[in-house]
Amino acid sequence: MFILPFVASLVFAQETPPPEPAITVQADGTYVCRVTVAASAEEVEALLADPVAAARLSPDVLSIQANPSGPCQTLTTTSRGMLSALKFTSKRCPTADGWHEELVASEDFSEFDGTWTVSAVDPSTTEVMYELTTKPNLPVPDAVLRQGVQRSLKTMLRNLADRVSRLR
Repeated sequence: MFILPFVASLVFAQETPPPEPAITVQADGTYVCRVTVAASAEEVEALLADPVAAARLSPDVLSIQANPSGPCQTLTTTSRGMLSALKFTSKRCPTADGWHEELVASEDFSEFDGTWTVSAVDPSTTEVMYELTTKPNLPVPDAVLRQGVQRSLKTMLRNLADRVSRLR
């Protein structure tokens, strides 16, 4: 008699798995990533407002420094590359519903443009969208690059969902 309630409590006590991010690649090569998280928009915004914390959601960021520049931040980032680390400087500024980051200088990238958008679904649920256009100066086939970027973005959004769920 004791075993049945115990097994039932284990089944129902399991945590809900984190939401699975959805990623599409537009014709121009822009990655559009979405995830719905069980947190308020304010909780998500609080985490993403810190550019260092936001960047560390990515498994590929090795180091990052942020320096204020008016309402924006100038970021110096070193990320994991296939053969060696990649470095770039970008400017990250707040927008009406998130943040926009664009490339300022790099020998390793010809393009880097990312936009976070945070939208409340209801008081305790938020949709997060991250759009990224990136072109590293690497002799890597597009399919290999696309696969690596998608894997990294999916991990980054899973980490975001996990981090905000732990704040609750």
